[in-house]
Amino acid sequence: MIRKILATAFLCAAPALAADDVVMRAMRDELARSMKKLQLENLQKPYFVAYRIVETEGCSAAASFGALTGASAGCEGGPEARRPFRNMGVEVRVGDYARDNTNFFAPRMMTGGVARPLITGGMGVPVDDNYDEIRRQLWLTTDSAYKNALDFYAKKKAALENRNRTDDAPDFSKEPAVTLTETPEPLVWDRAAEERFVKELSALFRETPGIDNSSVNLTVNSWLTRYVNSEGTSYVRSSSLASLSITAETQAVDGMPLADSEVFRARSVRALPARDEIVKAIRTLQTRLDRLRKAALVERYTGPVLFESDAAGELFLQAIGSAMAGVPRVVVDDLRFERAYNANGGLADKIGSRVLPDFLSLTDNPAATEFQGKP
Repeated sequence: MIRKILATAFLCAAPALAADDVVMRAMRDELARSMKKLQLENLQKPYFVAYRIVETEGCSAAASFGALTGASAGCEGGPEARRPFRNMGVEVRVGDYARDNTNFFAPRMMTGGVARPLITGGMGVPVDDNYDEIRRQLWLTTDSAYKNALDFYAKKKAALENRNRTDDAPDFSKEPAVTLTETPEPLVWDRAAEERFVKELSALFRETPGIDNSSVNLTVNSWLTRYVNSEGTSYVRSSSLASLSITAETQAVDGMPLADSEVFRARSVRALPARDEIVKAIRTLQTRLDRLRKAALVERYTGPVLFESDAAGELFLQAIGSAMAGVPRVVVDDLRFERAYNANGGLADKIGSRVLPDFLSLTDNPAATEFQGKP
């Protein structure tokens, strides 16, 4: 069974970035301009606009049977040599909170007009702090998103004209403004040490002749997210994740391919488990695969299955957890597509009803930094 040390996202108030954060200044100024001046003649102005720019850095090293198989470029020179990647997302809504251009699908959304890109996320932004160019990119993307929003809103209203809706949930909710600023944590990466680390761990699989293929992959990523919206919410959040993935493959005596893995996660490379603990996990993995190679096939079985530990949590997430994230039903302009988009309504029809037994409780605490002593 895969063992995971989960890193929980956490919030902590910290000193602000530099007072003259060029990226945030460009985002705020362009947002103010958009809310004041963005409007096509005789058409609605946006009632909500949001900008998000995510700055990403990452380093990795991989090895197999003691030999290095991969290492990320740009990490050998240390922090001063690395250049982050910036990704921009723009959200524009027209209409109102009860009904707007979102939660709508039309198979031919772009017919009868100019095809414009849907930029809700994924567009690159200059990595140097060029105020004018960042604002220009935001302006171009906002213009495209606004025109798309008008198109979708008109089509959505037309699709709803002759249709009775049993679902009157609003498309959006208005929330109190929140302001948060975190100091970005630097990405720490010692290339020589990390490459030596994965090579030494991967060499342990040489001691198990039945292993046909194996790999040890260490990655660390950091994200700095800047966000502003027209309701007044803004934040700068810093997060990071280190992941050590160990996989091995073998073949049973009857020829069946077998694979197993171990995964460790933490907020940084230094926070990963000690080397002895990782070596112990690799030895256990080798033993499991060796036993699987020699084990007979299980006879066909119909009956109850008991899920434990990580498997129990994963089962709960897939069966119940995802269903608790309710969203309004998607409006489609062709009813043939309605079943495909709204077949899984989650627990939307169970609001006010009990969905778990009395002995279970569920708590959502995004500010938690650890659980039972673990990050």
